[in-house]
Amino acid sequence: KKKKKKKKKKSDSGQGPAAGSDASTSASTNKVDKNEAEKRFNTAVDSIKGGDEMWINLANCNIFCAKTKKLMDALKANKSVTSVDLSSNHIGDDGAQAIASVLGLDGAPELISLDLRANAFTDMGLKILEGLGKVRKHLVIKTGPLKEPEPEPSKSKETTPIKELKELSKGKMFRKYFQTDDDDDDPSTSNQESQLTDAGVNPEELWDMLEEQKMEQSAIPQLSQSLQQLCVLLQREIGMIQSANSDVMDGSKPHLGECLQCLSVLQDILLLTPRQVTVQYSSQAQSAVGSHRVWVAEAVASLLGAGNNLIDGMISATDLVPMLVHLAWQHPNCSALHARVLRIVRSCFNSRTDELATPLFVEGWAADLNDVGPGAGDRLCRPLPELLAAAGTAGLAVPSGVRSALMGFVLELCKLMQAACDEAQDTFNALIKAKLAASPEWSEFNADLAKLTAEQEGDLGGPRPIRAPVEEGSELAELAGGGLMSGREILALLQGMSAMGVMT
Repeated sequence: KKKKKKKKKKSDSGQGPAAGSDASTSASTNKVDKNEAEKRFNTAVDSIKGGDEMWINLANCNIFCAKTKKLMDALKANKSVTSVDLSSNHIGDDGAQAIASVLGLDGAPELISLDLRANAFTDMGLKILEGLGKVRKHLVIKTGPLKEPEPEPSKSKETTPIKELKELSKGKMFRKYFQTDDDDDDPSTSNQESQLTDAGVNPEELWDMLEEQKMEQSAIPQLSQSLQQLCVLLQREIGMIQSANSDVMDGSKPHLGECLQCLSVLQDILLLTPRQVTVQYSSQAQSAVGSHRVWVAEAVASLLGAGNNLIDGMISATDLVPMLVHLAWQHPNCSALHARVLRIVRSCFNSRTDELATPLFVEGWAADLNDVGPGAGDRLCRPLPELLAAAGTAGLAVPSGVRSALMGFVLELCKLMQAACDEAQDTFNALIKAKLAASPEWSEFNADLAKLTAEQEGDLGGPRPIRAPVEEGSELAELAGGGLMSGREILALLQGMSAMGVMT
């Protein structure tokens, strides 16, 4: 018995080191994984701060809420990242709140994709992210499981490879790129599918829909969606233009060609006036811009941004540019419209087609819009340089911070004209320089333009008022971590509370 016990002890002692070795190996493996995840996270944070990355992949990187806050602090001022993958981590509701607090206040403005699948959110965290999606409408937020559960195969019907191939050959995408034996049996279907683009949208059907929707004020929401879809399709085809002399009407770009033939429809859409709205800065109902007209401006800005001579010539034969500039002038509080119109004017000044810009420098250039707004009864507007000089001169007598909301738009137009007169830049335009030199009002105002430009901080809405300093230790200093909350922060807070159901 003693001998057996000794042998048993020896065998147990022989197994001990091996087991300990396995445990140490497992621990070192986990440590290496954590170190690798930490290294990936730090590298991503450094690249975000450096502003040289567009895609950040931190999937399965052992990220908890604390690291999420650190990552959001780095993203706050970044203007290059467009996609962040944080799937398969351990982010909870506190992390969702940190994400919403940064991205909800226009942090990382270029971000359009955020993958948060396979994390530890509760219903509260999902509601916070849902509220963030309403604030950042162009940001796609993915939540839920990493992979959708696949449906169980039906036992009643058994599929064979031959049957699956036949079903596949009936699809539109298969017919588009491959010829099948029964293609000649249905020529009408083949002809219809040949008119479909990569997005599956028929150009003629899309413009027929726009023709119908432009007639009714109640159809403005659907009209805006159709125009937004048009802008996406146009941008895709405009990116395929190779040079300024390319023939864009050769049939290879169906949506672009159909749009250029239907520019008059865009003019009719600009004349569709939305209902008046009540705003906080006026006791009377005001004329709204309408999202449909903003999308028309986006479409025209995209077309002119291509720098194609044929496109520029066809648009110059319409009143689209004067109509949009006049519309932006009559709506001083719509920065979305102002930004797109500035792109249009810049393209006009840079174009080789002089007819794009010359209408803005003649008497009575403004198009006849239905809602010209108060103070614009005389639709025969003065030349644009005289209008800019008059608006800028009036702003000189008003203290910074309380000037008209139109002042930012005015000064940005003045900067474009100055750039067009600088012979040292690529944007030099001899025609614009001659027009400005012939305007005595502009020449007189040009001396004071530098002062207004120095006071302007780059916001289309005009200079921001200076916030009064807060003494340390006061009750106001204790608010919001030591500082006052801005109006934008309060609005984001209210939107988040509404999304979470706190406000009823």
